[in-house]
Amino acid sequence: MGGTVMVPPIVAPPAITLADIDFLYSHALYFPLEKQPNVLEASMKSPRTNRSSWYSKGLIFSIILITLALALLVTRGSSPESRASDSSAAAQASGANTTDPIRSTINITRFPHIPSAANESSVIVIGTVNSVLPARWTTADRRRPANPHTAGHTIFRPVIVDVEEYLKGENTRRTLQLDAWGGRIDDDVFEQLPDKLYEFQAGEQVVVFLKELEQGSLPFTVDGSSLWSVEEHYTITSDGQAQNYYQTLPLDELRATVQTALQP
Repeated sequence: MGGTVMVPPIVAPPAITLADIDFLYSHALYFPLEKQPNVLEASMKSPRTNRSSWYSKGLIFSIILITLALALLVTRGSSPESRASDSSAAAQASGANTTDPIRSTINITRFPHIPSAANESSVIVIGTVNSVLPARWTTADRRRPANPHTAGHTIFRPVIVDVEEYLKGENTRRTLQLDAWGGRIDDDVFEQLPDKLYEFQAGEQVVVFLKELEQGSLPFTVDGSSLWSVEEHYTITSDGQAQNYYQTLPLDELRATVQTALQP
């Protein structure tokens, strides 16, 4: 049986550890035939052409599973900050001058899963973007580092969100400040494509899945206010749809999915 396998684009993964190998082995590479005696016995008794078709289907299925597992490994094992650091280190190794502009573009395709994002987030809110503050560096003084091509610092934009409703988290704060990774300062640019996870517009209504940045993170606060990292982001349309780069669904359905995922 022939066919075309559509393989989603992935980026180069980070260094693979023994834990990652175990993750791949347990999720994509383990097919215990001894637990499928009826399937195995039937295939061995069938004509050669049927056995060939069975093996072909299994091979295609294995390729799809392995591809998805590798893509999942990439998205769970690498943050924009770490991938930008890798890009900066590469630029430094190539002999980039400290005065040269830095342009770090991360191309990534994620596989969003609402129940997982709901459980991993500290709070989930519905709110309106009050403002997107000017881009700034993650240095202590928010100024351009002496050598931006060295690993460790990137550009981000603080985003102010007026909270209308908490879908998760007991919190009385009516305003939250988000850490929107990336941005442009003069000729220095950090961006993530085609994903729009960190793209916000003043006035738009959003659903955001957030984690509060831990002390020691860069940046940790802006003007004394704690920053929240964006784990997932949907924009609410005028007709009550929640949409992002990957999917569009009714806001009520998104709300129900979150509530179901958070049930004990």
